[in-house]
Amino acid sequence: MKIEIKHRITGGIIIAGEYDNVKDCLEKNRGAYLEGADLRGAYLEGAYLEGAYLEGAYLRGADLRGAYLEGAD
Repeated sequence: MKIEIKHRITGGIIIAGEYDNVKDCLEKNRGAYLEGADLRGAYLEGAYLEGAYLEGAYLRGADLRGAYLEGAD
């Protein structure tokens, strides 16, 4: 499935490609610069997001249960 993660204010594409789901996309782009990313409602249970830069990311309604966020900013 084609996944696009966009900046929540500018609408610019931060990450785009073919992935199984949003969790798969983020794990394969671990350490990505996701400042301002619109991740609202994303199913990220158990996601491994070590080192991700999430400042200003919009995570309202995202399922982060068990997500590994060590080192994420």
